[in-house]
Amino acid sequence: MQVIGGILEVTVDGESIDISVDAVEINFGLPLLEPIMGGHGRVVGAKSTPQAPMISGQMHVTDFERFVAFAGKRNATVSGRTGAGTFVVTDAFFSSEGNVSSDEMKTPFKFVGSSARFI
Repeated sequence: MQVIGGILEVTVDGESIDISVDAVEINFGLPLLEPIMGGHGRVVGAKSTPQAPMISGQMHVTDFERFVAFAGKRNATVSGRTGAGTFVVTDAFFSSEGNVSSDEMKTPFKFVGSSARFI
């Protein structure tokens, strides 16, 4: 995974919401390769496990009504913008519990989608 910081933009049906985030982790959804061990402790191959593309991190909650709308998004286009470019996850849905810490007003978030790209 790559970590980027900045703004998270969620767009559904052309409407976008900008969210301030500490840092964002991204996963392109590439297969996870795990070693297959043979006799004598040697690697004899690799097992491929699919991963879903996703973008996750910690967000600041300043408006609970807006957060509930954010967490209810389905089929969203979610992008994390940085100075180096923009990571986009398409057909994404909110895949987190939605618990908000009362002392810092932060919550972890994760959007999982069908495809991802860096533009």
